[in-house]
Amino acid sequence: MLGDDALLATARARIRVGDGLGMVVRLGTTALPPYPAANADAYHGMQLLVTDRRQLRAAYGDFLAGRLPAEPPVLAMTCSALDPTLAPRRRHNVSLWSQWHRYDLAGGRSWDAVRDQAAQLVIGQVERFAPGFADTIEHLHVQTPLDLERELGLRRGNVMHVEMGLDAMFALRPLPGLASYRGPVEGLYLTGASTHPGGGVFGASGRSAARVLLAARGKRWRGAGR
Repeated sequence: MLGDDALLATARARIRVGDGLGMVVRLGTTALPPYPAANADAYHGMQLLVTDRRQLRAAYGDFLAGRLPAEPPVLAMTCSALDPTLAPRRRHNVSLWSQWHRYDLAGGRSWDAVRDQAAQLVIGQVERFAPGFADTIEHLHVQTPLDLERELGLRRGNVMHVEMGLDAMFALRPLPGLASYRGPVEGLYLTGASTHPGGGVFGASGRSAARVLLAARGKRWRGAGR
């Protein structure tokens, strides 16, 4: 393990935060998105609202150029369809993760200035697949990449904490010296999206960190017993 100063210098030099998946629009609604021909099972998982690969490529091109995506791909999550206690009776919560949105916009534009425009583009994409959905919205909370940083401490709005690149995966995440879920001081353990296997694999990082911790405690207990 590197010394404290060396580890800090290495972390600052090598860890790439990068941009996150995009932005999120959290809604309180009177109904679930009315997808034509959808059955109840459609709401039990994430719903990727995109027409084809062309739309994905175009949105990523807008991301690279620092523009708001004209047709943002949207991941809709309707958790109250699984757990009705998450919303008042006859109401739902719908979270819309939109891809892709740069933290630094082209032309020096501010996220505060384009927040409403970006949110309407996201809602419009859901309306495209579920006509009439916009009329069900009662409450709206928009979190741009800048808002995610301000409200949740996610640097650059990156929900993965650090880049999900090949140079920061497996035994390299977030750094080789910190890849075993053990922190730089005794008794400190690391978990979360910045550790293997990254974000989006629910509970996997926490489970692995807990197993490392329990194994370390077991060794100490066995040593004390002897």
